[in-house]
Amino acid sequence: MNIKGLLTFLLISATLFSCKDDKKSDAEQQKEEVPTYSIVLNATVKQNDNLQLFFKETTDENTQFSEENSVRVDVVGSDQPQDIEFKLPVDAVANQLRLDFGMNKDQKDIVVNNFTMKFKEKSFTLSSADFFEYFIPDSTSVTVDKANKKVTPRPSKEGNFDPKMFSGTMLADKIRSLN
Repeated sequence: MNIKGLLTFLLISATLFSCKDDKKSDAEQQKEEVPTYSIVLNATVKQNDNLQLFFKETTDENTQFSEENSVRVDVVGSDQPQDIEFKLPVDAVANQLRLDFGMNKDQKDIVVNNFTMKFKEKSFTLSSADFFEYFIPDSTSVTVDKANKKVTPRPSKEGNFDPKMFSGTMLADKIRSLN
């Protein structure tokens, strides 16, 4: 009788613990399914650097970009193109973007191959030619060579180093099509 009781107890315990694990797996799975924006820049960045993507949740062009609404990605320098992925926080809404091309003052030309933005099941990809039509360079901090797909970071006249490009109206329309 004791063996039967022990086996029954072990069977019930195993069943309870396995159900608990299933519930945890479901919760983890639901957490992973929360939609977020994913932005992938395929580019050749020859030196180690740290790129930053700012996003505005408002459509008001007079609102400044802020550090709180930005994502940084470390990039290992390479002569080969690489996907640089920015994942926006859960519940973030992207209406306008600013792409900062690093902090490394020795960074040479960055070759932009394409740009992809995804949200839920929708996405769009900009070729390098389209990228330079949809993003507006800050002429004080970058030089753009559209024919060779290059962005060249440079310090401003004041000596500041903050190479960046901003999304234009056409990109804002594309972003809205994802929502």
